[in-house]
Amino acid sequence: GFSEPNLTMGFTRSEHLVIGYELSFLKDYHLKLEAYYQYIDHAPVESQVSSFSMLNAGADFAAPNNYNLVNKGVGQNYGLELTMEKFFTKGFYFMVTGSLFQSTYKGSDGVWRNTAFNGLFVANALAGYEYRFGGKKDKTKRNGIGVDTKITGAGGRYYTPLNVTASSIAREQILLDNEAFTKKYPDYFRMDLKISYHISMKRVTQEFSVDFQNIFNIKNVF
Repeated sequence: GFSEPNLTMGFTRSEHLVIGYELSFLKDYHLKLEAYYQYIDHAPVESQVSSFSMLNAGADFAAPNNYNLVNKGVGQNYGLELTMEKFFTKGFYFMVTGSLFQSTYKGSDGVWRNTAFNGLFVANALAGYEYRFGGKKDKTKRNGIGVDTKITGAGGRYYTPLNVTASSIAREQILLDNEAFTKKYPDYFRMDLKISYHISMKRVTQEFSVDFQNIFNIKNVF
C-alpha cells in the first residue's frame, strides 16, 4: 500500500542569542569577536525510542529515510568565534579565523549526545604576498609574482560505532544506537600553497599559477 507517515510534522524552531564586538585599527586591520547560543526545539525524531534526530541530516552522503517522525527533539549550539583580518595593502594580506563550539541534541531516547557536526573547534588561516615590478611610467602594466597559502585545522566529527556481529549476520550496516556519536574521528589538517605570475598589458591581464593542495599529503577522513 501507499503511506505518507511524515505529513503531520511541523516546522523546527530555534532561538538565537548573539553578542559581538568589532574593531578596525591601523587603517587596514579588522578584529571581530562573537559569542552565541542557539536553542532548537520541535526537531523531527522517531516516535519509537531511538537516538535519531533530523538535526544530524546532511552529515552523511545520503539523506535519512526514517519514517513515523514527530516534532519532539531538541538541540543546542553555543560557542565563540574570532576573526582577525588585514586587508590587501602594500602587497600583503592575511585572515585568521577560529571557532570553539559545542553542538548537542536529544532524540526520543531522552539522552543528550554530540551531534554529527560537533568537531569542537575549527581554525583557518589565509595569507598572501604579491611583489610587482616594471611599468615605471604606467602602473597598470606592472607584472607581479604572488605567493598565497591556506591552512585549515578542525576537530574530528563524532560518529556511531558499528555493531560488527549484527552487521555480519544481516549482511548490511547496523550501528550501535545506544552508543550514537560517542566515537570521534581524528582531527583534520590541510595546507595549500599557490605560486602565481601576473602579466599586465594594456587591455589584458594574464595569470599563470601552480597550486599545491594538501602539501603534507595528510590522509584526512573523507
